[in-house]
Amino acid sequence: MGSPLWQSCWLIPMCTPTFPAAIPLAAQHTGVHVDGHILALSFITVGEQYAGYRKMIGKGVWPESHMQKLEALLRSAVIIPYEVEICKVYGDLKNNIRNPDGSQRVIGPNDLWIAACAVRHSLTLATNNRSHFENIPGLEIICEAPPTR
Repeated sequence: MGSPLWQSCWLIPMCTPTFPAAIPLAAQHTGVHVDGHILALSFITVGEQYAGYRKMIGKGVWPESHMQKLEALLRSAVIIPYEVEICKVYGDLKNNIRNPDGSQRVIGPNDLWIAACAVRHSLTLATNNRSHFENIPGLEIICEAPPTR
């Protein structure tokens, strides 16, 4: 199911507006797990970054010039783009993920899109949000956070 283009990539779902520090932070929290791998972002993560930057700029916390910094960083990043196959995986996951009691598991739509990108391309997802991504069929995660109960 994976695409050869992405075989050596690990997907990073950085949902924080502090993206400049996010890749080193992700590497720090996932330790040696990411060494020797290309770190990639999903198209959803890129949208989350733009939203986070706009929020910080709108609040007056950051100057408008931070948007150019984000765009420079994104130009050097591997970005997993939208494609119909990701949409199919998203639909399958949304309809088939269940809680242990058999009820439908609710996952935030952006997290589900990020998971669908990783599953579609057979990527390992490096995250600090274990509870958002654990037990999703076909998704391998790297996470230093303790397992949820």
